[in-house]
Amino acid sequence: GSLLEVVAPVFDEVIAFDRSEAQLAAARERLSRRRYSHVRVFNAELGDERVSKVVADKGGADAVFAARVLHHASKPAAAMSAIAELVAPGGVALVLDYVAHGDERMRDEQADTWLGFSPRELTRFAVDAGLGDVHVASIPAIRCGDGPDGHLDWQVLAAKKQPAKKQQSNVRA
Repeated sequence: GSLLEVVAPVFDEVIAFDRSEAQLAAARERLSRRRYSHVRVFNAELGDERVSKVVADKGGADAVFAARVLHHASKPAAAMSAIAELVAPGGVALVLDYVAHGDERMRDEQADTWLGFSPRELTRFAVDAGLGDVHVASIPAIRCGDGPDGHLDWQVLAAKKQPAKKQQSNVRA
């Protein structure tokens, strides 16, 4: 989506993926128009081995942005773990999704599996995935646009992957 155009100018290298070829075609067109040649685009799902390998070969991502992914996941905790696996030690994950709501129409009209999450649920997913320094901030519906989900409150989780701890040596001089 349009988040790619916000992220692309900030980073030297961007790896973007989506499961919708229509979304990717639109993204490729926008990237070409803006001459963002440093963005690699994949038709892939979260957890796809091709994407994981490309990111792992770079030592992980400094920042991972996941916009409105968890409410479509069959297992949102597993999706958060897949997001966390992409983050380099010391890097951040930013996960945008809906606040828990009761609009059942979203299941039929937007193929939503989950009707959002409480901040506590998002925090638990992140901590269980090995992320720390977790913060969740709400985004009122008035700031979320006028699309089919524009009436919903959204939230963003920001969390950090802790650097690997150095092992202490038991050798004495």
